[in-house]
Amino acid sequence: TDSSPCTHTLRRSLGMTLSTRCVFELLALGCLCVVASAQMPDISDISSWATSFSSHLAEVSTDDLKTDAIQDYYANLDWSTKLQNGSAIFEALQDDFNVKTEARLGALRALKASVEAGYASPGGTAFTECCKVNDNNYEYHPLFFSKVNMAATCTKFPNSANGQPFDTAGLRATDALLSTMINNRDNSVSVRWQYFGSQDGMFRQYPSTRVSSCDNYDPRFRPWYVLAATTKPKDIVLVIDSSGSMGLNNRMSKAKAAAQVVLDTLNPNDWVAVVDFDTSTQVLSSPACFASGLSEATPRNRASLSAFVDNQVSLGGQT
Repeated sequence: TDSSPCTHTLRRSLGMTLSTRCVFELLALGCLCVVASAQMPDISDISSWATSFSSHLAEVSTDDLKTDAIQDYYANLDWSTKLQNGSAIFEALQDDFNVKTEARLGALRALKASVEAGYASPGGTAFTECCKVNDNNYEYHPLFFSKVNMAATCTKFPNSANGQPFDTAGLRATDALLSTMINNRDNSVSVRWQYFGSQDGMFRQYPSTRVSSCDNYDPRFRPWYVLAATTKPKDIVLVIDSSGSMGLNNRMSKAKAAAQVVLDTLNPNDWVAVVDFDTSTQVLSSPACFASGLSEATPRNRASLSAFVDNQVSLGGQT
């Protein structure tokens, strides 16, 4: 072969040279050849090329992949047939699953008890924001895929807090969580990240790890929080007034932002629709399910409705 990728020179029996560029599909062990300039080959030429290519693949199998050697290795192994008890295997798997599940449930119960005790008897308000921790002495932990401090928690606040401990009650109630989280981790290696989100948006996480910035993070919009806070399915219809009066005092942008917040808090158990109205009404028309009623609040449907709010809801007629 020359220096260009997958370029070969094939010599026909008549002495004609064909320059071809082949695209090899290694997984399929095939080659697609496109003739650059020559008369079309006849069936004997194609047969000859196929035979040559087959021989080359056989050499690759034997010399490079060592398939014969691998087959000989397995053929010379001592083996025996052993009848397995399928029921016993299933029961063992079931027991292992139950142990791991119970470990996680036990960790949750311990966290719940610790938070309830913290609200009844508050602790201190000391905290370190995750975006401001000094991780020079943190060590990489393969279970967390990052540098962590297994002896500390860190906190996050939504932008409305401006980095200040506005949720003092939540901070005081979770002051004792560190010891509980450490015990959970010591009792079961299957327990990894542990965290708590308050109704005011305070978030405490274990183990402590540095995040790149102090950008807005609000646990109340995370799926795990929403599912825990609203266990029953909801039917939601968002009606957005887009008449001319909504142009006053930035009302339109505020209404759209509020609609986006509601969409962010929904989960797949909920059903939702968005209606834009001024002189007339407008809904998302494609696919048709959005126009005919409520839709499941799946991530894909919520993304479509979010785009509708951003791009199609705009100031229009009158109400």
